[in-house]
Amino acid sequence: MSGGTSESASHAVPEPEELMSGREIADLLGVQPSTVRNYHARGQMPAPYVKLACGPIWLRSDIEHWARFERRTSTGTLTPD
Repeated sequence: MSGGTSESASHAVPEPEELMSGREIADLLGVQPSTVRNYHARGQMPAPYVKLACGPIWLRSDIEHWARFERRTSTGTLTPD
């Protein structure tokens, strides 16, 4: 074994500030948490990074990228910018 730090062969574990709950996504988008749940149930948003007992958790970068290229119209449907 050589000197230095060891790194897992898998992906790095995200920092807590890189993770988002459905409520945090709702705050970011300016919608109700139920709207985020509906987007998720309909497959209208990125898949969660992980599903925990407390609910799905997303990567902030995935949500920010998705939000940049999708927007909510007055009818509640998503359309590309």
